[in-house]
Amino acid sequence: MQQTFPFSVDSERRKATPLPKASVAHRIGGTYYSRNKEAIDLRRRARIASNREKERARCAEYYKKNKERVLGYKRKHRQKYRDVYNARSRARRAKETKPTEYYLKKNYGLTLSQYREMRDAQDGLCAICGKADTSGKNLAVDHCHKTGRVRKLLCWVCNTTIGRYEDDPAILDKAAKYLRDHEQPNTEVIKKTQV
Repeated sequence: MQQTFPFSVDSERRKATPLPKASVAHRIGGTYYSRNKEAIDLRRRARIASNREKERARCAEYYKKNKERVLGYKRKHRQKYRDVYNARSRARRAKETKPTEYYLKKNYGLTLSQYREMRDAQDGLCAICGKADTSGKNLAVDHCHKTGRVRKLLCWVCNTTIGRYEDDPAILDKAAKYLRDHEQPNTEVIKKTQV
């Protein structure tokens, strides 16, 4: 049975007019898009690349106007594929506990066995504070940002602290002096009162 139009202005005439059958091209080679997918994708990518700022602005404007709608789509998609997202997250977290050979080689020129030798030589402890990394991750490879030379392995706290002080020993000395100057031995701990 052929489909008919569900409604129209001239409903009596339209009810008698069946919808057209699929075209011969559609039956033989699929839709226009499926037959020309590569060329269409290339044109789309070229258009976006040549108008990158305009495209970003267009996307941002659409998101601003349709924020709830977009977030609704994202929520539905995430709910539908929750198991897939959770599996990916678990796999990613499992990988994060050990540095990959590729990452070490690309960023520091180290192999995984060299990293393990350094870690074992430090007994798995940070070279500065002497503590094991409590963040659940491996010790970070500390390196000089000017020369790229690998120094030692540090915990996350020490590594980010050095990075924030821009690897400048003078600033670190000032910070240490500041802490020593403001250290007050034998003082009582002030308890915070709950508001």
